[in-house]
Amino acid sequence: MKLLDEMNSLKELLATYERSIERKDQVISNLTNALQKQKDRTEVVKTFCEWKMRHNDLKREVCLKKKSHSIISEVLKLYSVA
Repeated sequence: MKLLDEMNSLKELLATYERSIERKDQVISNLTNALQKQKDRTEVVKTFCEWKMRHNDLKREVCLKKKSHSIISEVLKLYSVA
C-alpha cells in the first residue's frame, strides 16, 4: 500500500513536471516568435529609412542643379550685357 501511494505520488510529480516543461516550451516559443517579428519590423524600418535618405539626396541634388543652372544663367547674362 505504501509503495502504491509513493508510485502515485511520483506519477503526479512527473505529470506536474511535464506540464511545467510544456509551459516553459510555450513561453520560449512565444518569445522566439516575438523576437522574429521585431527583427522583421526593424528590417522594414531600416529599408524604409534607407530609401527615404536616397530619395531626399536625389531631391536635394535636383534642387542644387536647378539653383546652379540659375546662378550660371544670371552670371552669363551679367557678362553678356557688359
